[in-house]
Amino acid sequence: FGAAPRGDNLFSYRFPEVASCGAIPVVYADGWQFPFTFDVVDWQDAVVVIAEKDAADSQEILEAIPHERRCRMRQKALELYDNHLESAHKTMATMIEGMERLA
Repeated sequence: FGAAPRGDNLFSYRFPEVASCGAIPVVYADGWQFPFTFDVVDWQDAVVVIAEKDAADSQEILEAIPHERRCRMRQKALELYDNHLESAHKTMATMIEGMERLA
């Protein structure tokens, strides 16, 4: 697991950094804005979102995730990073895909 708390905005550079390491991003931000909409990139199987008010319960929440699921989540986080966030080219390609879906 790797912490990805909110920064000054509802997104943080920490999120892709954590995913790039093959760790599961743990997002501490109410109203978090994921890099792309869920119809383009489904983050559900790669990220843990913990409400800011529940941050003190993080250890209990994370320990409740079974080991097998943690392994799948790590793989998915790294896969999503590799496919969508690894480079400016991949990020732009994903953004264009999202815009094309809106058209």
